[in-house]
Amino acid sequence: MITNYHKTIRDDKIQILEKPVRGSWICAISPNPGEMEMLELQHSLDPDLLDDGIDLYEAPRLERDGSNIYIYVRYCLPEGEHTSTHPLLLVITQNNIITVSRTNTVPIQNLIAHGEIVTTQKVKLVLEILEEVNKGYREHLNGVTKHILSTRNKLQKTIVSNTDLLNFINIEEDLNEFLAALQPYGIVLHALLNGKYMKMHEKDEDLVEDLQLSTNELIELTKSRLK
Repeated sequence: MITNYHKTIRDDKIQILEKPVRGSWICAISPNPGEMEMLELQHSLDPDLLDDGIDLYEAPRLERDGSNIYIYVRYCLPEGEHTSTHPLLLVITQNNIITVSRTNTVPIQNLIAHGEIVTTQKVKLVLEILEEVNKGYREHLNGVTKHILSTRNKLQKTIVSNTDLLNFINIEEDLNEFLAALQPYGIVLHALLNGKYMKMHEKDEDLVEDLQLSTNELIELTKSRLK
């Protein structure tokens, strides 16, 4: 499904358009082959780079193809059937922001629900999406911390059960996957801050620096919880 969102700084509400215009956010969720081809043709996207956006095992990275910038990240999805993180592709074109995901992502749902985004401010919108990605990791890691402390306290008083062991194994698998997603994601943010891929205003650079700091904290928190 493809939805075209549009909101200027003067608008009170997000509009949903039948066709995208300059400054639209084109949001593709679980796109079918026909929708993927339409995105490719309408926005001059590389088909291979576009397909990578819905590859379940795609790692975070940054790519440039002509004037288009492809930002691959992974967001927290502990309830996922096969993996605890899922891919999310953000494409910055000359006229639009395009996001492509395999499922309806919580970071995107949150931004749309708040309704405070401005789609015509492309770089800021991308950074707001990335900020929501970080929030998802932080919220789940806070829950993991409480679970670990609770289980450890219980283990000091009772005999270890198979269920307890399985819970710890599941937590460890999730944390290892988080680490595998967050570390290359930190490299992506560093590359964005270098300014080689796109020009940013000072306020945008501050947002990237905040994201870098937040991501580094998430990496260290994940490592500590693994220990």
